Amino acid sequence: LSIPSANAWLHCLPVYWKPNLCLPKKDFHDAMLLRFNKQPNDLPSVCPASGCHEDFNPVHADICRKGGVVNRRHDYIKVILTKFVEKAFGVGSTVIEPMIGILDPSAKEMISEITTDDARADVSIRNLMSPYRTTYIDVCVISPVCDTNKTNSVAKSISNAENRKVNSYRDRVQKQLGGDFLPCCMSSGGVLGPSAKKIINLIID
Repeated sequence: LSIPSANAWLHCLPVYWKPNLCLPKKDFHDAMLLRFNKQPNDLPSVCPASGCHEDFNPVHADICRKGGVVNRRHDYIKVILTKFVEKAFGVGSTVIEPMIGILDPSAKEMISEITTDDARADVSIRNLMSPYRTTYIDVCVISPVCDTNKTNSVAKSISNAENRKVNSYRDRVQKQLGGDFLPCCMSSGGVLGPSAKKIINLIID
């Protein structure tokens, strides 16, 4: 409960001209229960996702890959980033899922980690960090309750995710494209990593 920014959603005031910022009463009640590690009422006993027959509870809901939640929350971050980048830098300043180029066989020896020809980042932004230079961003939403992360603090899990993204992308983006790379990592509960905060500050500046 004391993690910085974990309560940020509670400070979002509902206004009639932004209906997407309004939570129905039941959704707000359920969110508050989850916030205090309580189980919402009326949950199904078995996961309703097609092909999944696991027992359903808040932990399973956060990690189930068959129900679409994991992919939707990832893609939603891409859409939100793109929306606000276009407001700040203009339409055409950003690309969703840009390809990061086809490597010559000789160049693959110089690049560590990702070397596939169909590799993509999640978002690219022109002029974000410096004029006439493109910054490539890859999004990661970690679940603090999955087996990989449940023994770590949320901050440590986010830091690990940022390091994985940097090790996978930065070398290729810098050497092949002459651009910059920033990971945008956060928890499924809304805790932002240092790099995600940096991205937000660059956009609003």
